[in-house]
Amino acid sequence: MLLTLSALVVGMMSGLFQGAGPTQAASAASPTPRSLTSRDSTRALRVAHKAQAEFETLRRRLLPYQPLAGGDCDATVGRYCHRQEFATPPEDAPEVVFARARLLTTLDSIGALMPGDRWIVGQRVRYLMEAKRPLVADSVAIACAARSGVSATSSWCLALIGYTAQQLGNYTRADAAFTSALAQMSPAERCKWQDPTVLLGRSAGVYRDGGCEARDSIIAGFWRLVQPMYLMNVNDLRTECLARITRMYIERDTRTPMSDWWGSEERATLLRYGVSQWYTRGDVPRGQTTPAITGFRREPAFNFFPDARAFSSPDELTDEDWDFWNPASDPTYAPIWATSFRPLADHQVALFRRGDSAFIVAAFDADDAAPATALRRAGTFVAIVDHAGVLTPFGTETQHSGVGTVSTMMAPWRPFIVSLESLNPSNGAAQRTRFAPKLPHSSGRLSLSDLLLYAPRDSTPTSLDAAVPRVLHALRAPSDRQIGVFWETYGVRSEGESVDYALLVTPADEGFFHRAMVKLHVADPERSASVQWREMPSVTKGIASRGMTVDLSHLRPGRYSVRLMLTSGTDAPVLAERTIEIL
Repeated sequence: MLLTLSALVVGMMSGLFQGAGPTQAASAASPTPRSLTSRDSTRALRVAHKAQAEFETLRRRLLPYQPLAGGDCDATVGRYCHRQEFATPPEDAPEVVFARARLLTTLDSIGALMPGDRWIVGQRVRYLMEAKRPLVADSVAIACAARSGVSATSSWCLALIGYTAQQLGNYTRADAAFTSALAQMSPAERCKWQDPTVLLGRSAGVYRDGGCEARDSIIAGFWRLVQPMYLMNVNDLRTECLARITRMYIERDTRTPMSDWWGSEERATLLRYGVSQWYTRGDVPRGQTTPAITGFRREPAFNFFPDARAFSSPDELTDEDWDFWNPASDPTYAPIWATSFRPLADHQVALFRRGDSAFIVAAFDADDAAPATALRRAGTFVAIVDHAGVLTPFGTETQHSGVGTVSTMMAPWRPFIVSLESLNPSNGAAQRTRFAPKLPHSSGRLSLSDLLLYAPRDSTPTSLDAAVPRVLHALRAPSDRQIGVFWETYGVRSEGESVDYALLVTPADEGFFHRAMVKLHVADPERSASVQWREMPSVTKGIASRGMTVDLSHLRPGRYSVRLMLTSGTDAPVLAERTIEIL
C-alpha cells in the first residue's frame, strides 16, 4: 500500500508539470519549484492526508502487545483513563520503522512543492521527532521560518522550533522560540495561545474576565505563580503548555494511534497530560471489536497548579494549596530535570521590619535520600503580589554540599510570596515550599516581629545578627526539648518604658477557653507552658531585641502554638504566634 501511495505521489508530481518546456522542467527540479495551482495543492494535500492516515492504521495494527495493568483511573477525560504508570518503551516493529520512513519521503516530496503549508511542515516535524531525528526536525522548522514572508506561517514555524526544543529539554531555546512566535501572531491568535482557561477549565474563573489586553498582566502573574522552580532560568511549565498547544494544532485533522477522529477528548487529554512518547496494544475489551490502545507519556508527572482559590488571592497562598501528586483536575507535567518533586517539610521563615522593607530570614533542610555531602542547588525567592497578580520573582541561589540552607534578604513591606527550593542534580530530587507569609502588623503604637526559633546556647542573642546563625531549620523542638525564641519589638519609647510580656505554649488544636484556663493555672500543666514578666527593653535604632530559652521537656508530643503577647499601659495588646511540633 505504501509503495502504491509513493507511486501516486511521483505520478502526481510529474502530472503537475506536464506540458512544461525544458526551462520549466529544469525549474521544477531546482530547490525553488514554481507555485502550484489551487487544484494541484488540493490534490497534493489529499495524498498527504491519505498517507498519514494509512501509516497510523498500519502502526496501530502492529503495535507491541502489552496487557493493561489493573487499578483505578487517577482521572478520566471522556473515554480516556489516565493513571501514573512507569514502563519501558518497546521497539517499533521493523515494518513501522520502514513505513514511517516512506511517509516522511512522501511528506518531504510534497513539502518541496508546498513549502509554506502549515499542515505539511507540522507532520514532517512530528514524524521526524518520532523517528529520533530531532536535529533534522529542527532544521525543517528553521528553514520554514527563514523562508516564510507571511507572519502567520512564520509564527507557526517558530512554534515548531519551540516544540522540538521542549521535547529535548532545551527550555531556554524553547522559551525564545515561543516568545518570537507569539510576537508575530495576530492579537486574536496570541490571545488563544496564551489563554490559561484551556488548561484550567472551571478553575480559571479569574482569567475569564475582560479582553485579552486586560488579561495580559494577570496571565503573566499566573505563569509566575505556577512556575515549578524559580531556580530554573525559564518557566519550563509555560513552554511545556505552549508545546502542547503546538502539538494540538499538529494533530488536528489527522489520525493518531489512539483515534481515527481527533476531537475534544483528544484535545483535552493532550493539553492536560502532554504528548505520548510510545503506544502499546492490549486485549479487546468486552463488548468491543478493537483492542485497547495505551499511550505512555513521560513519568513521573506532577501537578504544579495550586488550589483554585489561590488564583484570585495569591496573597493568601499556603503550603496546603499545593498537591504535587493530584492529577484529578489539573494538568500534570514531567520535567526532564526531576525524578521526584516533594514538599519541603523542614523550613522556617520569619519577617522583621526595617523601615518600609521586610528583612527575611529563611532556613530549610533538604530531604532527598542523598548523602549529606551531595552537591545541591538551593534558593530563596520572593515574588511581590499586587493588584495585577504575581510580579517577577527575585532572590538568591547557592550551590553547596550539605542538606541545610540559611539565607537572608530584603523585600518591600507589602504582600509577597516566598519560595524555598532545593534541587539535587545528581538524582533529580526536587523539593519546594511556596506560600505567602503574613506580614506582622499592629493597629497601635507597638508591634512585634515574627517569632524566630533558634537553638539555645550558653548566651542569649541580643540582636538578629546573633540569632540568625542559630536558627532552627524546622518548626520542631530539638531532641533536648529546649528552644530559643527571638523577637523584635517596635515602637518602644526611646526614653524608656516598662512593657509586659506573656509567653504561652499550648496545644495547637485547643481553643481560647483552654488557653485562659492554662493562664489561670487551672488546666493540665503537662500540656502547657507559660511565663510572664515585666521589663524595660533596651532600644537600638528604634528596635528592642529579645531572646529567651523555653523548656518544653515536660510537654507531651504533639503540635503546639507558641504565643507572645505584649502590653504597655493603655495600648492595645500585640500578639505574635508560631506553631511547633514536639516529637
